[in-house]
Amino acid sequence: MSLNSVSSHPRIFYGWLVVAAAFAVTFVGFGSAYTFSAFVGPLQKDFVASRAAVSFVFSLAGFLYFGFGIVSGPLADRWGSRRLAVIGMLLTGIGLAVGLGMAFGATQILSSLLYGITPTDATTFIAVAIVLCVVTVLACYLPARRAMRVDPIVALRYE
Repeated sequence: MSLNSVSSHPRIFYGWLVVAAAFAVTFVGFGSAYTFSAFVGPLQKDFVASRAAVSFVFSLAGFLYFGFGIVSGPLADRWGSRRLAVIGMLLTGIGLAVGLGMAFGATQILSSLLYGITPTDATTFIAVAIVLCVVTVLACYLPARRAMRVDPIVALRYE
């Protein structure tokens, strides 16, 4: 094979696709975070809540999201990704059981917000539980699978 037979078209550098995907995720994330004020009014009206209560819920969700992200990296390094994935799935199962119990108990309060379904609709409870479990399994399994592909010797040499 000679140099003339090689295609003159440059290959695409896949790092740019990663940069584009990171930009898109950042764009959506910051866009939703900084347009929060557009949603405060409708949320206050729908849930009959004060601005402080609505802001507290969003602040708590953001804190938990970023707080768990900071903690999960060092824990995966110390305990291993497989053990951390199992712990994540167990915590999700416990949270799902407690959440379904609380949701079932709060059906009378939420009945005025539901349209077209009964407060104790079994299909809705099951669908939410299945979606939550699928998302949890994917969120725990995919990073663990990627981490397990790395040769430990290569990872130690890199550090």
